[in-house]
Amino acid sequence: MLILKQKTCKCGKKALPNRRICWTCHLEANRKKREDKLAKQSVSKQKKKDRHEQSIEGKRELMKKAWKLQSRAVRMAAADEMGLVRCYTCEKQLPWQESQLGHYIHDRLDFDLKRNLRIQCPGCNCAKWGNKNLAIYGIKLAEELGVEGMKKLRLDANTFGNGYDIKTLKEIIQKYGNTN
Repeated sequence: MLILKQKTCKCGKKALPNRRICWTCHLEANRKKREDKLAKQSVSKQKKKDRHEQSIEGKRELMKKAWKLQSRAVRMAAADEMGLVRCYTCEKQLPWQESQLGHYIHDRLDFDLKRNLRIQCPGCNCAKWGNKNLAIYGIKLAEELGVEGMKKLRLDANTFGNGYDIKTLKEIIQKYGNTN
C-alpha cells in the first residue's frame, strides 16, 4: 500500500489531498480570482459605454434623455398650484403633464431656455407647426426679445456647429435628473 506524505499549506494548516493548499486558502484564492474578473469586466463595460457615448447613437440617446428630463422639469416648474400651464401660442390652459416644450428654432439651441423654448399645447407644437402658430410664436418671441435679440438668436443658431457635446449633455442630465 502506498502511503502519501501529508502536506501543509503555507498558512500552516493541513493541505487538501494531492494539493499544497488548505481549504480556506483555496476558497480565498477562488474569491480573489472572481473579484479580479469582475473588476476587469467593469472596466471593459465602462470603456464600451464610453465608446458608445462617443458614437452618433450614443450621443442621440444622451440628447433624448437630456431633453426628456429638461422638458419635464421646466413644465413642472411652470405649473401653478393646480398643476396647470398656459400654452405660449394659443394661451389655452392645460395640465403640465399634457403640455410640451416647443422650439422656435428646431434642432439647434435645444437647451436655450431663455430664448428658444416655450411651453405649448400638443396642438400648437405638433399639429399646427407649419400653420400660423409658428408665426404667432415668432411674433410673441420678438416682443419679448426685441429685434436685436431675435437677430442674436438667429445668428447663434446658424453658428451653432455640430450640436451639444457629450459633456454638456451629461451636465444637463445631472442638473435635471435630481428634480424628480
